Amino acid sequence: HITPASLFILFILVVPFILVVLFSVFIMSQPRVVVGIDFGTSGTIYALSFLSSPDKVYVNTPWNAQERSKTRTALLIHPDDKVVFGTEALNDFFDMRESEAREVLIFDNFKMKLYTEKRKHLLSFNMKGRTCRTRLFAESLSCIRSRALAQVQSQDPTIQEQDILWVLTTPAIWTQDAKQVMLKAASLAKLTHTELSLEPEAAALMAQQQNDIKTTSNFIVIDAGAGTVDITLYEVNEDGTLKEIHVPRGGAMGSSLINKKFEEFLEGTMLRGIAERNQQRIRKALEDVEIKKTGAASVPDISLTKKITIAFPSRFFRDDDEKTVQENIKEYNEENNTALELDTDDDIKLRMTFKELLDLFIQPVIQQTLDLVAETLDGFVEKSIEKAFFVGGFSSCIPFYNQLKQLVEHRGITLIKPAADASQFIVRGAVAYGLGCLGSQSVPSLKRLFPFCIGLETMVDWNEDKHGSRPELKCRVSKKDKCQKVFQIIARKNESVSPFSFVEKTYHPVDPRQELVEVMIFKFDGEFDGDLERFTDEPGMTAIGVISVDLPPFGGVTPVIKVRLEYGGTRYKASASLIKAGSPIKQLNASMSWINDSHLSASSSSSSSSSSYAAPPSKPFVLTQEEKDCELCKDEMEKVQIRSVKSLDVCFMIDFTNTMERCMDGVRMQIGHFINSIKSRYPQSTVRVSLVGYRDLIDGIKRFVIREFTEDPTVIAEAIEREKAEGGGDIPEDVLGALMEVKKLEWMAQRRVLVHITDAPCHGSKYHGHDDDQYSRNNAPGYDDQLCEEILVELNEQGIRYLLISKDKASTDKMANIFQAALDDRNYSMEYNSFSDNQDPEHLITLIERFVFNSLRSLDETE
Repeated sequence: HITPASLFILFILVVPFILVVLFSVFIMSQPRVVVGIDFGTSGTIYALSFLSSPDKVYVNTPWNAQERSKTRTALLIHPDDKVVFGTEALNDFFDMRESEAREVLIFDNFKMKLYTEKRKHLLSFNMKGRTCRTRLFAESLSCIRSRALAQVQSQDPTIQEQDILWVLTTPAIWTQDAKQVMLKAASLAKLTHTELSLEPEAAALMAQQQNDIKTTSNFIVIDAGAGTVDITLYEVNEDGTLKEIHVPRGGAMGSSLINKKFEEFLEGTMLRGIAERNQQRIRKALEDVEIKKTGAASVPDISLTKKITIAFPSRFFRDDDEKTVQENIKEYNEENNTALELDTDDDIKLRMTFKELLDLFIQPVIQQTLDLVAETLDGFVEKSIEKAFFVGGFSSCIPFYNQLKQLVEHRGITLIKPAADASQFIVRGAVAYGLGCLGSQSVPSLKRLFPFCIGLETMVDWNEDKHGSRPELKCRVSKKDKCQKVFQIIARKNESVSPFSFVEKTYHPVDPRQELVEVMIFKFDGEFDGDLERFTDEPGMTAIGVISVDLPPFGGVTPVIKVRLEYGGTRYKASASLIKAGSPIKQLNASMSWINDSHLSASSSSSSSSSSYAAPPSKPFVLTQEEKDCELCKDEMEKVQIRSVKSLDVCFMIDFTNTMERCMDGVRMQIGHFINSIKSRYPQSTVRVSLVGYRDLIDGIKRFVIREFTEDPTVIAEAIEREKAEGGGDIPEDVLGALMEVKKLEWMAQRRVLVHITDAPCHGSKYHGHDDDQYSRNNAPGYDDQLCEEILVELNEQGIRYLLISKDKASTDKMANIFQAALDDRNYSMEYNSFSDNQDPEHLITLIERFVFNSLRSLDETE
């Protein structure tokens, strides 16, 4: 027998225990360690800090006896897939026999390929093979992860992988595509929790922590690394937070550009004619250049006449190569008034003075940054900038530092280099950024400037005052007039946003049978006037990304979906949930994809279109064939396939009578482009097209031209080419017969679209106001009093969406209104557009593409 008193005692004893357990689970689920990784172009370093003692930061233990903190960013892949990372990878490669070197893949300085190249696979620098770029970063991060995890566990054995927040640094000027490669590689390398930190922001956090920067003051960070240079201006607010006051600027002008210029000298001058078979010696020479340039340039007051020697081991050369090299250097000296020396007594040695090294290779690279800093500062004369922080590996170059110091001090600005090792400055800032993400109070928050307007494409209720100028965007959804392609602003150009900014929008799919919905993200390069409605096909609008949401079956009931986009941080994050009675009841699978490589980069230039209609979206970030073949990428490939539209059927129902030649030619010429547009957007999908060409009942055997569904668009194009625009006696045509033929087609795809192109209504007086109708009562033989709208409803019930494009809306409006009313009664929708002979055929296919894309991802905003 349980008494109230015993229940009370049990409650007193059990509840605290449950609370302690829940609190412990909560604490254990949060990361307890931050590991920052400065994955640089030439060198890599990591550092870590425990959340329990955030003031202590531990830099990685020495990689080897020669390297204190940084190791080279290099990866060696053996034929048996054994992987070596760091300086050890280069040493192993240079110690190989020539026959061994031909069998391996060696990659160095590959990080910058994400910025400078659009290809998804990279060539090894010994040119012996390619591998996907995702694998390169994943393998590298996996090596770093193993080493860092061992160091963390040596200090606290209770730490597990899920207890670590990994923070990867990226240049501010990187595109979102490049950042996505890093995030994907981090996932493949099993970095459980990952954030990205912009390198100048990491430097700004460290600058504020280590220096006495007054509130309400402004400072500039010049982050000059091996790959890129980032220039960012900040203001310190009264509450200690940092705010960008200028969109980051910069470019691929880091110290590795010196190596690139020397490589061009070797291949184009010194080793001209023999370079192709001497890649191993070229890379060895570049390693020597890296050491000599870094050593010489970092020595204060070095003599300009000091000789710099770069050696080429003689075993790399053939007997006749020496003469070729001597002739090449002699010719170069004569053409450029230089005095480079060549010693061939033992090994071949190239000798030059430090002044020649500086003038020929170093100074042109330095000057690019000096010019950009001067341009940036001159544009901010109204802002009082007190300090400039010079960070990154390139800051150790004494000539660079001296010239930059003179430039900024001339403008009344104090130049500061980190007191500690400059190579650790960024990675320590990355750790600080990670601690801030975990709520550490010792780290100030950051606010960024948006370089352009960003917004979502949505569909809203039709407003004649706002949308009347764009009648072609009007459509019917659930008995309501809607306007498509409305640009819904998220952030304005030069708006300051916190890293935790987000937007939530509630939508419902236009078609309750949809399995996938997509919300397109657009950028707008112009100024945004809040009182003026903007549309996503205007000049200056660019599709940059898409939020994809997988939908479970809803049994024909239209669901309500809340989509959340976190956009203020270094990485964009999307999530979605199913809503009922205003509250989320189920999380949905949501993902982000980016459409091209040129957006969301601080240095990206404005772009606009000369056409009033936007081109179809280009390919999102998907895996290439090299990535598909890569074992590391298989899981990611499966995720991409899950999100893809698996199949699409599109039927072209075209009036072939004598006034339709222009439309017939438009479909014939553009159908291949149409298929390619769909395939580029959904590369894993199957796209089939069919044709129902029709005339009138009096045209006998020419009444219909039927082609069943095919994946080959040339079948449709050739069928149209063989036909003449002819026939049709009275004004109306046999639309009903054509719809009956459409019903007979073998529709099989997941998504289905019917495109109807005409300039005439169907037979039957209720569909038009013409006197010339031989079948005004719609009593043609064999039709049994069926109605066009009834067949359209049946087609919609099969999931077939209907687009009507008319060359003569005055003639077809009455028919279109009847069709729309019938579909409205069943909560189905159609779209009604116009096309004229004086418009380019590309516009016709653009109307079709837009409808198809909207059919695949259409969402109607509910709030």
